[in-house]
Amino acid sequence: LASAGHCEGISALSLAMFVGLEDHDTYGAAAAFDIPFQGNDAVQRRIDGWHATQFTEPTRSATSMLEPSAALELLSRSFDELDEVYTIGLFNRTEAEFVDGHTVVPYAIDERGPGSTRLLVYDSNFPGQERSIEIDPSSDTWSYQGVTTYDGSADLQVLGLSARLEEPRRPVPLDAGRGSIAHATCMPP
Repeated sequence: LASAGHCEGISALSLAMFVGLEDHDTYGAAAAFDIPFQGNDAVQRRIDGWHATQFTEPTRSATSMLEPSAALELLSRSFDELDEVYTIGLFNRTEAEFVDGHTVVPYAIDERGPGSTRLLVYDSNFPGQERSIEIDPSSDTWSYQGVTTYDGSADLQVLGLSARLEEPRRPVPLDAGRGSIAHATCMPP
């Protein structure tokens, strides 16, 4: 299921731990950063379960593609009110296709002056390191340097954790004719 990566599942699991829906103790660690992945079937199954939520309704319909300024506005409200937490999907665009997908968890906004805002994110490829999406709100552009360089050619994909918690109605076919998910029985509670 997660052959293209585990970032979606790790990001969703991280958010679930942040809001108290999951506990790092369950996976044999005193802190989230100390959870062992190798040989830890429980955490691997949980990551796959959270990963699978992106392919089901209502999660798919709750996913929004937002320009950087709109994403900053939404996230700023959520950081102030703590009523919802989000993942951010990053993509590059080549002609009409989205490529290089990666998911991160936003946690703070650092406004550095006119035309320069950093959206601080947790990136599962760089645990414990401060990472940021560089945003210019005045021109609605963004970039991110992770394992892949993201040039801001696509809008930011924003998804609230609450949509992942609803009962899945059906799997959704994947894009580009890659098939569909057979079932979604690995949904988190």
